[in-house]
Formats: sequence, structure tokens, C-alpha cells
Amino acid sequence: MDFNRKHFKARFVFAGSPDFAVPTLSALFDAHENQCLGVFTQPEKPTGRGQTMRATAVHTYVKDRGTRVPLFHPQTPNEFELAIQELRPDIIIVVAYGMLIPKVIVDQYCCINVHPSLLPKYRGATPIQAALLNQDSVSGVSLIHMNERMDAGDVLLTESRPIRVASTAGELHAEYAHLGAHLCLCYLYNRESIVPIPQNNGIATYCKKIQSIDACLKPEHTIKEKLARIQAFSPKPGAYIIQNDKRIKILRAQLMNNALEPLEIQVEGKQKMAYAHYLAGNPPVVI
Repeated sequence: MDFNRKHFKARFVFAGSPDFAVPTLSALFDAHENQCLGVFTQPEKPTGRGQTMRATAVHTYVKDRGTRVPLFHPQTPNEFELAIQELRPDIIIVVAYGMLIPKVIVDQYCCINVHPSLLPKYRGATPIQAALLNQDSVSGVSLIHMNERMDAGDVLLTESRPIRVASTAGELHAEYAHLGAHLCLCYLYNRESIVPIPQNNGIATYCKKIQSIDACLKPEHTIKEKLARIQAFSPKPGAYIIQNDKRIKILRAQLMNNALEPLEIQVEGKQKMAYAHYLAGNPPVVI
């Protein structure tokens, strides 16, 4: 659906945390920053080996922009609920927030959510990776009216895109983040004419969080399965093999003569590099 930029009277709050949420918030701010009552994002958390406290990408974006829109960092769903009840927005826009929205809020307010799959397929935490692991040819983004169940709300808008042969999760992540921003604005400008469509729960599928062991390339995997894993887990956590007692992540590869040829790798403890550079002083990587 296309949209013509125009005014709308709704006052909104935004809830999101990682970089996937930033394009939607940026688009909303560029168009209607003065109608945003607040931005909700996860509190700082320790990350990395040094456990350094780090703010979310959304927090950093808001601070760098220098906006007067207030930031909220509720620790619990109850704190989130109390803040929302004080603000009383017309719409709550949720993009990868990382906290369960309380049922009382989704029942009382118009809560919309950007989800990077064609629902009801791939509800859950890792829909982009699931599409690549299953070697789908098409995926996309759904905008839903939230209810108390995970990713089960009525579908408001969808946009599909073909998955290119060499696509990685990181590339689709960036593409779908901008697609989600587009769908949000489409909804805000056309919401009176949009008819919600209930999901068919009988055909819904779910995808789980990814563990490190899931990214291990095993001998029993076919060549196509290995390539799918390489693409699905690039750049994080990175599909890997163990060679000479070191973990080697395969970040990109291609099929050549019925074999997998690495294009980009990362050896344990080192920066990622082109495979051609790695071969200058190291034995070949056998996938």
C-alpha cells in the first residue's frame, strides 16, 4: 500500500529497543514528532565480555536526535502500564520492544506491532532466520493489531518480498526494518479504511530463540541445509565449524561444483575477513 504524507490527529507512543525498531521511530519522528507522547525502551543492560552497561539502539537514537520527547525505561510490565495510563495515547506502536505488553493495555488501547514475517507463519522470536532455514522463496512484514497472545492479533497490512538467493539474515533484517516503517505510516494515514483480518490459528507456525548449538554445521546436514544455516545465522551468532580446535564462523558462502566455498569467515578471537585473505597463510576451511 502506498501513502501520501498527510496530517493525522492521533497522539502516539512508541515502544521498541534494538536497531530493527529505529527506522520506524525515525520515520514517525520525521513526519509527526510533535504527536509522540513518549518513547519506551528497555533499560541499559550489561553486554560483552566486560559486561559494560549499554543503552538500546532506540535510546541512543532518541538522545542523538536531541528531541524533547521523553524516554521511559520501565523495569516491569506494571511500570509500563502505569506510565501508559498517565499518558493515555491514541495509538501504541510496538516494534521489537522486548517486554510483554500487559493485557489491560492491549485491551484498552489501539496497539499495533511490526512483525518480520507473513503471519500466521513464523510467530515468535526469529522469523527471519526461520524463513532462511526453511529455504523459503518469499517472506515479508506484517502489521498487526495486538492482543494478549504472541503475534496472534488481527493482520492490518502485509508486504511481501522475494528472498534473493544469497540473502543473509542481516540483510533481510535491514530491509524489513524499513519495510515495517513504511507499513506503519500506511496504517496511520489510512486506518479508517483498513479492515483487520483475523489470523488462521490452525496454520500458525512458531520459531524459537536461537542457541549457539543451533549454528553448528554438522556432517549430517546436506549442502543446501548448511548454506541455509550460514545465511540464517549471518552475522549473528554465525554458523560455525570446529577446525584445528578453533571455532571458525562461516559468514558467507557459495555453491561451487557441488561443494560449499566460504566467502567470508571469522576465526575465533579475530575479526571477520575475506576467505581469500585467510588462505594467504592458513589451510583451507572444510565445511
